[in-house]
Amino acid sequence: MDLLSYFQYRKDFAKLYSSQINYYNKIKASFIIKNGTSLPDVSKFKNNSARFYDFYKLLINFPISLKFHYDLSDFHKLPNTPTLVKNRLIDIRNRNCVLLPLNRWRHFKKHFDNFSYDEKISKIVWRGAAYKKWRKDFLVATSDLDFCDVGCTGRFRNIYSKPWMSVNAHFKYKFIFSLEGNDIASNLRWILSSNSLCFMQRPKYESWFMEGLLKPGIHYVEINKDFSNIKKLYEYYVRHPDKAKKIIANANSHAKLFEDPELQFEIAKYILFKYFKKSNQL
Repeated sequence: MDLLSYFQYRKDFAKLYSSQINYYNKIKASFIIKNGTSLPDVSKFKNNSARFYDFYKLLINFPISLKFHYDLSDFHKLPNTPTLVKNRLIDIRNRNCVLLPLNRWRHFKKHFDNFSYDEKISKIVWRGAAYKKWRKDFLVATSDLDFCDVGCTGRFRNIYSKPWMSVNAHFKYKFIFSLEGNDIASNLRWILSSNSLCFMQRPKYESWFMEGLLKPGIHYVEINKDFSNIKKLYEYYVRHPDKAKKIIANANSHAKLFEDPELQFEIAKYILFKYFKKSNQL
């Protein structure tokens, strides 16, 4: 079966997952690719990066002569032409950023939380490298609070340094903080699939995890940019475990959308199919 016949044969699949396909790939009008790249010019072993390997594994399903634009860096400007990316700004102008599920081993690895909410420690926990200003600000604002167990695990020791903590150790706490790094917050996926409540600021970036669809008070507890409301919200959810559990249930429902890696990979094929159709190459 040739490529076009394959996608025509599975048109019911495309219809079933049309909302996801059109969310990841927002292109509506046809476009022309100028000075594009083809797959033979992309190394799947570039910088030993899993993101390039996944990118190559997706594109190899299509004719290698097809052209595209891509930017797999952690941070990039909003492109002027439709571009294949691993993340994008949560912005109405991001329509040229076509999302793909890359570095799947790191970002979509399944973790199991064996602790019930009621048996967890009533504190907020966070561990991570604090090289970015907003992460340093977070440690300054929270490290002296007795209900916060937070610390920096970076290479360079400082007054906020604490030992590394495993994902399972995080699950012992009722509240887990999520902070963006170079782009997305890599711990957000396993927090939202856990029995703990996610505290975070409103995200600026989104990936295949569709962070742009997450709503404060529904999927997570929103913390101010200056972290000034963290004590108030912590005390509120300690007093209202039923409300915390409701948010956790909604977060779990969102996380379950991504549990099947083969399904995600198949949806990604349709995103690329749409990209190549809109660029008049198929």
